[in-house]
Amino acid sequence: MTVKKVLRRFAAVTTEIPRIHYREGLESGFMGDYESAIESFDRVNYITVGSSFWTSQSQFFKAEAYSRLNQHDKAVEEYKKFLEDNKKSTKGWNNLGASYLDCNKNDEAIRCLDTAIELELQTKNPDEVILESALTNKADALIENYYITEGLEK
Repeated sequence: MTVKKVLRRFAAVTTEIPRIHYREGLESGFMGDYESAIESFDRVNYITVGSSFWTSQSQFFKAEAYSRLNQHDKAVEEYKKFLEDNKKSTKGWNNLGASYLDCNKNDEAIRCLDTAIELELQTKNPDEVILESALTNKADALIENYYITEGLEK
């Protein structure tokens, strides 16, 4: 086999393998097997080493899986990794804010949700679903802060 053929084959394998594990992660997540989804996304991140489309998307869906498992601290960390390379992702900022809200970190949640709202309003055609979700999450965080500062119980 020539060096060119070996390099072509290596390139094909390195792009195909992350795709396979990514697809497995999505399928596991859709079926509700979030632990398996996380394992598949971890394999993608191990294989790709560094920033790539596969790494980025795996981090996002891994965070989603952690949220479904009510492991919100881990979800926060994954959303933060995702946003390092996707700073303009309104869905990422909204989900990070929601995860902070689930961790009772309301001030951090509000900052993230403000970013999501601002970014979405800057787009030509704002996505009403994401915008409504971010506004609702921000309202929840503000209400939580009000109860805390006033010493009230729900």
